[in-house]
Amino acid sequence: MLSFINVTSELATKVMVVLGFFLSSFSFYFSFLLFFKNKVTHLNINLKLSAVIGSLFYAYNVWSFNRIHHWYLWIGYSILPLFIVSIFFSFKNPKNWKYLLISTFLWSFASITPHMVIFYGIILIGTFLVFVFNDLYKKKKPKIELAIPLLSIIFFYLLVNMYWIYPYALSSQIRAPNPPYELS
Repeated sequence: MLSFINVTSELATKVMVVLGFFLSSFSFYFSFLLFFKNKVTHLNINLKLSAVIGSLFYAYNVWSFNRIHHWYLWIGYSILPLFIVSIFFSFKNPKNWKYLLISTFLWSFASITPHMVIFYGIILIGTFLVFVFNDLYKKKKPKIELAIPLLSIIFFYLLVNMYWIYPYALSSQIRAPNPPYELS
């Protein structure tokens, strides 16, 4: 459709790359500010300047150029800081549904590739275990409220993404390379 307004595929690709850099920078910048907002006020550090430097490093680091060749993996990598901060705040305050919904949306957005479905799930469960082990380390009984955000995010994720999970599960049950029917 962009060819109708004289936008070539080369130009569209270049715009997508620039938007990917912007998305990475935006994600890191706002997650950094949100995460460290009340934590480094006693230090004499300019928080916004640190967020800008961190976001530039995160977006333009050599690792992402050399290792992430697939556009959709790069998008998942770009929004990862926002996902981590949203699940962190979901576990910190299980009654705040805003972070639960943001986590579900970001995980769903990153699910445009199957790798990120698994990777984000591992990060979600890993963060949950960090909170549980932190309580055990402090010799406190882990709070049952920690299970609420974990189960809610997984439930909402499955509910929102059932349109592709259900056909995928059906096609994997027949154990044939090509299903004898068309999935839609």
